Amino acid sequence: MDREERVIAHLHRFRKLVVLWAPGVLLLAYWIQFWSRLGVEWSATAQYAFGWCVPFLTVGLLYVRWESRPSPQPLKGLPRNLVAAAILMGLLLHIPICLFEEASSGWRPLLWVREFWLLALSLGAVALVGGWSWVRHFAFPLCFTAVAVPYPSTLESALIQRLTQGSATIAVEILNIAGIAAVQHGNLIEVTTGVVGVEEACSGVRGLQTSLMISLVLGELGRLSVARRFVLVLGGALIALLLNLVRATGLSALAAKQGLAAVGQWHDTAGLLEYGGILVALVGAYWLLKPKSVSEVSAEAAEARAGFRPIPVGFSVIALLTLISGFLATAVWFGLHESSFLHTARWTIQRPAESSESFPNFKRYPIPEETRELLRAQQGWSYGWSEPEGLDFRVFFFKWPRAGNSYLYSSLAGHRPEICMPASGFVLDQVVGNVETAAHGIPLSFRQYRFHSSSGTVYAFYCFWEYGQPPGQSDPSSRNYLAAVSAGQRQQERQMLQLFVTGTHDNDQAAAALEAAVEKLIVPQ
Repeated sequence: MDREERVIAHLHRFRKLVVLWAPGVLLLAYWIQFWSRLGVEWSATAQYAFGWCVPFLTVGLLYVRWESRPSPQPLKGLPRNLVAAAILMGLLLHIPICLFEEASSGWRPLLWVREFWLLALSLGAVALVGGWSWVRHFAFPLCFTAVAVPYPSTLESALIQRLTQGSATIAVEILNIAGIAAVQHGNLIEVTTGVVGVEEACSGVRGLQTSLMISLVLGELGRLSVARRFVLVLGGALIALLLNLVRATGLSALAAKQGLAAVGQWHDTAGLLEYGGILVALVGAYWLLKPKSVSEVSAEAAEARAGFRPIPVGFSVIALLTLISGFLATAVWFGLHESSFLHTARWTIQRPAESSESFPNFKRYPIPEETRELLRAQQGWSYGWSEPEGLDFRVFFFKWPRAGNSYLYSSLAGHRPEICMPASGFVLDQVVGNVETAAHGIPLSFRQYRFHSSSGTVYAFYCFWEYGQPPGQSDPSSRNYLAAVSAGQRQQERQMLQLFVTGTHDNDQAAAALEAAVEKLIVPQ
């Protein structure tokens, strides 16, 4: 009998532990699912590589806060019922969010929706357990997770362009003051030995992101006041921008003195020195801002080891069911619709080895590895040729496989002619319009742009093609996500073709040259 009582007692304690910790474990599962999705962005984009540290830093900051938690004051009555109802309704949103994520993989605004959704669930659960005092106490570590969420592509692209052009402008002024001849062309700096590009890596965004994460962590560990934390964040941003400017100016001066090859040799080393300088400067600023004496944790907080109210087991059951339902709903919904999917003709363009015999004055152009990483393109090539009538052509082609949750669709929205060409020193004269054409019976839609620079007029033709979509209906910058979800359309394989034409100032002649070129370029599959 004693043995049976001990077994029952152990089972009772085990049940209490499950009821107590199940909500936290399930919330962690939701966060891990989200972080695994963000992990693709962290791996593919160097400026967000620090994101891999954020989950571990969050857990550490939560542990520090747990050690100094105040006495719990669980919600009661109407406030508790309202928060509980909000959590239950919020859990049901998991299924439609999963459907949108499947149809718009990597769409950054949706990543922010998931972030705020998880924050609301987490803070709501904290309120049920320990009351509003716990919400205030644990809010910072939970909100810290937003540091690793990528900015929306439009905002990020605009920020990068402004920072790169600003760095190039100031660097050119400094070089000229120092007696080194330099001329700015968009994001390019021309010195006597060649042209140095102030690329995304040198824009300062990476340094800003790194300084933001470090300053927030230092401010939390030191329990700095809000004002001191603001000063630390602002100071870190200024230090990051200053060190990035020193890096861009130094590499340009090095190129002017020793040639462009020296830039490649010192580029990564300069980057490491920049990030090391940011860390040292922020630690120094932290010690200057840190109060001389830190108040000890109150006895009440130190002894608050119990008294919080467990979340009812029903919440854990519903959270588990919605977590599973999210996976099942996406598989069933999109699987059923794809059985009647529109099948369109696949195509590619002639590869460089094949093109050399098909195009006069053929020239192959290597694509930098940085560009491939930026576009996340597994396949892509570029080449050019000249026609007897005096027209010169340059083609860029990139191909992406069918998108799963690992594909970052939004990365393409900021890499279009109207964004990339001005960064290279070209001025947009006109968005001419759409050119509808066909090659070997395959309909294609191009967007026509007209640019000019010191070397003359350049026409850019941009085509973004997605399998299963009518020509011109697929656009990485303006996808109708609601329609995609209702139609059960996941992102399929995509291709981007850009053709540049020089040697003419006539819009119609450039469009006719495009139609003749694609007939030779396109290869049906």
